[in-house]
Amino acid sequence: MLQELAETGLFVFHGSDNPDIEELEPRQAYDKGKPDGQPAVCAAINPDLTIFKSLMPKFSAGWTRINGEMLLLLKEKGDEEMKDKKGFVYILDKVLFSPDCNETGDWRAYKEIKPISKVKVGINDAPPFQVLSEEEYVKFWKERRKALKKEK
Repeated sequence: MLQELAETGLFVFHGSDNPDIEELEPRQAYDKGKPDGQPAVCAAINPDLTIFKSLMPKFSAGWTRINGEMLLLLKEKGDEEMKDKKGFVYILDKVLFSPDCNETGDWRAYKEIKPISKVKVGINDAPPFQVLSEEEYVKFWKERRKALKKEK
């Protein structure tokens, strides 16, 4: 259902583990531990990323785009935490957002946004992700940061 909505081009999606959001408000986003732009409601045109974000354990997962493909990463044991977890993908009107030129392709709104609807999701709805040991995870992000610096 979410993919079909995405294909219309009319919606963006926001993932959360909070089932009770009536209105999304602008908050400070962070990228690699640093503030990323002004406070905003962040959303994505790809519901897969928002499903992953709604389920992922805090500080145990990350994502990046390499050659146009989204790569979702999870530290070992994080997949155990995700196994029984439920998340929620909020469906939002794309007209209220503007594209952000960052690596993950966020869309942003700078005012409160009321969701149109929400969908409950679980691990069976999650897109493919890669599970890495703590050491592999840290190594990947060190190498990725170096590559991103060279691209700039």
